[in-house]
Amino acid sequence: MIQINKVTKSFYKKSVLNEVDAKIERGSICGLIGSNGAGKSTLLRCISGVYKPLSGEILVDGQIVYENPDVKQKIFFLADEFYFPKNADMEHMAKFYKSYYLAYDIDYFHSLCETFCLNPENKLQSFSKEMRRQAAMVLALASRPEVLLLDESFDGLNPEVKDTMRQLLCRDVADRAMTVLLSSHSLREIQDLCDQLLFLHDGKILLDQ
Repeated sequence: MIQINKVTKSFYKKSVLNEVDAKIERGSICGLIGSNGAGKSTLLRCISGVYKPLSGEILVDGQIVYENPDVKQKIFFLADEFYFPKNADMEHMAKFYKSYYLAYDIDYFHSLCETFCLNPENKLQSFSKEMRRQAAMVLALASRPEVLLLDESFDGLNPEVKDTMRQLLCRDVADRAMTVLLSSHSLREIQDLCDQLLFLHDGKILLDQ
């Protein structure tokens, strides 16, 4: 379970999150809906432990996330702009993540590469933007996280790839009770996938349904 209790966050005295409250049950898919600048990415970074809230707290399975390596081991945050080192291929990245995520599944990684028709030995810099998004999702799912945070991860993908990603997410939620928090600026994009929807506007949750 993810618990977000009165979380505030600001940058250079500009408020980005304002006493955000939410609870996301284990084994569910939650959509975080909001326009650009609503605070979605900042909230995901706070949940992942990248940012420390100015006030309030975020707990995963009852434990504070920030500066807690044991909890962070359970979480994979897939940012909208995903960074790959220069000249890296997917095999290199898989080995990198395996050194951190104890549950990393190399066999599943190779299976996912086949599913998305990605050659893990090709340089990632040679991939198109859509292929890099697919590669990032493969690396995330192979980490076998308990909590998967996705920031606009369906953006720019063709319908067939989106459908494949949806099926994979639903399978991991059903099989492993993985919890997914998926941000999007488009309600239509994800509403049929989600068990819960959070509507974020100007750093506040306007609706939780």
